[in-house]
Amino acid sequence: MWPFSRPGAASSFSDIEPQEAFRRVKAGALLIDVRQPSELSSGRLPKAVNVPLPALEAYADEIDRSTPVMLVCRSGSRSRKGAKRLAALGFSDVSNVRGGITAWGRAGLPLKGAKRS
Repeated sequence: MWPFSRPGAASSFSDIEPQEAFRRVKAGALLIDVRQPSELSSGRLPKAVNVPLPALEAYADEIDRSTPVMLVCRSGSRSRKGAKRLAALGFSDVSNVRGGITAWGRAGLPLKGAKRS
């Protein structure tokens, strides 16, 4: 058995590109930014809710489970951990934004409060 799996636990999520995440946000998906508040000065994603990774499980009770959920961080590492946690909690439509806010910015998608070079 894989070291992190439990029998009967279906904990899967998908990795999606920033462009797909942007399209899903416009269609009503929930975007959760799991960075710490001190990191938000480097840019915020429009319509993203900031829930630092350590607070994600407590916040999960407030999420409508019928809504698609996407997670993002700076590079995609922490948000991947968060997506795995939500999937383990039984969320069925969970995605990680591949490459995080860094890839989002490189794709030329909207960022609030970020300086572009």
